[in-house]
Amino acid sequence: MISRLNKTFYLLFIPLSGFFSAQNIPSDSVVVEDTEKPKISFGGALRIHYKNEFYNEKNKREGGEFAYDLFGITMNGSYKKFKMYADMRFMAASYGGAMLREGWVGYDFDNGDDLQVGLVEDPFGNLQYNSYSWFLGIGYGLGFEGKYSLGVKYHHKGSKWDWQLAFMKNAMETFSNDPDLRDNQ
Repeated sequence: MISRLNKTFYLLFIPLSGFFSAQNIPSDSVVVEDTEKPKISFGGALRIHYKNEFYNEKNKREGGEFAYDLFGITMNGSYKKFKMYADMRFMAASYGGAMLREGWVGYDFDNGDDLQVGLVEDPFGNLQYNSYSWFLGIGYGLGFEGKYSLGVKYHHKGSKWDWQLAFMKNAMETFSNDPDLRDNQ
């Protein structure tokens, strides 16, 4: 019975990373060396799925089908106590097209706390364990998990307590090429 069910397989993650720093210093000047250099790394994912539907005769005859699902690019950068992160997704137009999933600039404090400003993850729900499955979960359905909004978030990382405080003024924005998704909020 299991072999007859709809099968979906995903190919994902093409990691890219690197660090860069550039200086143009005249040869006759005094050089004061900065021990911390700007760092930036890039990553991404390409997700393609294979679907074999036992109830679809055409699909059965052809042996299933491959379909494009997602291409994503991530950027993670830091310099001293400042940091930035962006996650851009490119999907089929029927799923929203190109969209910024998460993107913010931040600051790390001396005590380990941090501040993020931009399109940040809402600090609600079971944040350490995501519910991103095909069926999602109760927390996601209630709007407590996997939600990103424009605002500011402060994250305290103590020895006994780990808490987050955030302010999001407006409803969740959609950054999409699809005008029906973008304009009808």
